[in-house]
Amino acid sequence: MTAIPATLTAAGQADAVEITLAGLRQHTLTETETRDDILLLFDIDLTVEQARRMSGYLSRLLSTVRAGDMSAGEAARDIRQVMSTFMPDGPVQYEMNLT
Repeated sequence: MTAIPATLTAAGQADAVEITLAGLRQHTLTETETRDDILLLFDIDLTVEQARRMSGYLSRLLSTVRAGDMSAGEAARDIRQVMSTFMPDGPVQYEMNLT
């Protein structure tokens, strides 16, 4: 992970996504780093077309967050909702320690 500049212990992806987006808003991360890290957090298999569309969606959303037009929390909720459509068993909850 490149996105999270401090240690985080989270119960699942939710906190990690929001902290990653907060780093983007603070301009400590690029949109590319943020997008790639969010995709890694969810670790789902996408078709080539799905991957292209997801990359475009995240890029548009991250630009909105970076401009200050959407909070990190709102964006994280939107991302989790969209990602859940690609996860047939629902989001995986797990413990993680990111440094």
